[in-house]
This record gives sequence, C-alpha cells and structure tokens, in this order.
Amino acid sequence: MMTALFLQVALSMVAQEAGRVPPDMRCGLGREFHGGRRAALAAALEKGMVLMRGLGPTRGYTRFHQDKAFWYLTGIESPGAALVMDLDRKRELLFLPKRNAGLEAWDGEIWDAEDAWVPELSGFTEIRPIDDLMAFLDERTEEGSLVWISKQPHIELSGCHDRAIPADRRQAADPLDGRVSREEALATNLKERFKVEVRDLSRELSKLRRIKQPEENPGAAARLRNRVAGDDRGHPIEQARLGRVAARRPDELRASPRGIRRRCLSGHHRRRTQRVDPALLGGFAPHAGGRDAADRLCAGV
Repeated sequence: MMTALFLQVALSMVAQEAGRVPPDMRCGLGREFHGGRRAALAAALEKGMVLMRGLGPTRGYTRFHQDKAFWYLTGIESPGAALVMDLDRKRELLFLPKRNAGLEAWDGEIWDAEDAWVPELSGFTEIRPIDDLMAFLDERTEEGSLVWISKQPHIELSGCHDRAIPADRRQAADPLDGRVSREEALATNLKERFKVEVRDLSRELSKLRRIKQPEENPGAAARLRNRVAGDDRGHPIEQARLGRVAARRPDELRASPRGIRRRCLSGHHRRRTQRVDPALLGGFAPHAGGRDAADRLCAGV
C-alpha cells in the first residue's frame, strides 16, 4: 500500500514538472459544470464580492471531505482552499495553500498554488496562495463594500443541515464552550476588520442546488419518465441501488421495489421534494422525491 502511495506521489511530481494533470486527478463534475454554477450564482447576486472558504485539513488520520457548498461552486476536494468572486469586476480567484511535499508524501496529491495543471483542470485562470487572501481583501474592499458569504453551517459528504444547525446552537449556548459557528465567526471578522456589509447568499445558492443539472444525476430523466409512465422499476442505476439495499437488509425490507425505496428513504432520510432541470425531461419537470444523503444510503456509499 505504501509503495503504491509513493508511486502515485512520484507520478504526480513528474506531472507537475511537466505541467500535466496528474493521473486520476479530477475536478468534481467537470470545470464546465462548476463554472456554470458560479455564473448562475453571480447572475442571481448581481453585485458585490463572494467569499467562500473550503474546509481545512482533518484533525485526525481520516479522509478529507470538502464542504458541500464550496465543492458545488469549485469541484475542489482538497483542503485549505478559498474562492473569491468579484462580481463588479467579473473576476474569479482561487486561493490554494503552498506546496508541502512532505505532507503530500503521506496524504497524496494536495492542490496547491504552484500546481501548473490547476487552471486547466478547474477552469480558474487566477490562482493565488491562500496566505495572500487577507491582503487581497484589504486591497479590494473598502468601508461599506458588499461581501456575500454562506451563513449555512458547513457540512461534509455525510452531513446535513438539520443536524449541523442544532449542533452549532448547542455549542454556542454551552456555558463551558460558547464558540460561535465557523460561519458566524467569518461574518464577525469581516465586519470588524474590513468594515464591510456582509450578506448571506445561502438562499440563492439553495435555489440553484434544488434544480439538478444533468451532470449531478445521470439517469434522472429516465427514472422520472418511468415514474410518470407508472413503471416503478425505474432506471438501471436505481435498480442497482435497490438491489444493494435489499441485499443489506433482507429481514427488514419488502420484496417490492416500492417498499424497498420507501424503507430506504424513511426515518432520518425522509423524502424531500426537489426540482429537476426541465431540459432533462424535454420541458416537463414534475417533482421528484429524493435527497443526496438518501441516495448515498441507497447506493451504499
């Protein structure tokens, strides 16, 4: 296992020197998808500056999972990154940590500001070290400037807001703790240090995320068409999900696909109405049940 890791790091270093994208490296659902999501958010907000911070390295020897909102806008699944969108000047900047070859020898490739392949893979043309972020904000903001941030609690791959929100509230209310959330701390620090107006972009971002794009849910159109036609079996991908769940919990699930799906999405992972891009169904977009977390539960992820 260690040999494979060091081989991967060696190949990554060779690719970096040549300016090529390292093997098996990808940017979420593709630069076009995430760039399109940023463009849609920019159109909705119209003016000001957007600041989104990715999560930092893990505290333990656990796999890193990016904040969902940051991933949605960038596709970057590497720690220590930040996104700035200057809506007035129509600029997008990606801030990444400096290279740490020693850490990469153990953890594998970590996106950094010196990686020549980042622009090609991510679609960002302006890449800067994360250490320059404060100086950039100091230069580009003035008293009363509008800065958009997400005040929704950060959530990782298996997280959800209905757990994160009360957890942050309990922490802030704890007389022996009292720490505010990461998002509240960001808003407070921006106001105090840069004297800017801070607004929450969560509402607009949630609107975008509710309308699923083709890249987010391959096979969604086929599944919805089957449901409209009364065929409960759905798409082959859904059949695979149902089969995995049935194999995992045979004593608790009924044999029918409807019963399996109901059980899979019950309890904490209840159905939630989501809208699907009308383009998926040729202009017809009925409501489709489902949730990211529930889909992962069904898929066994």
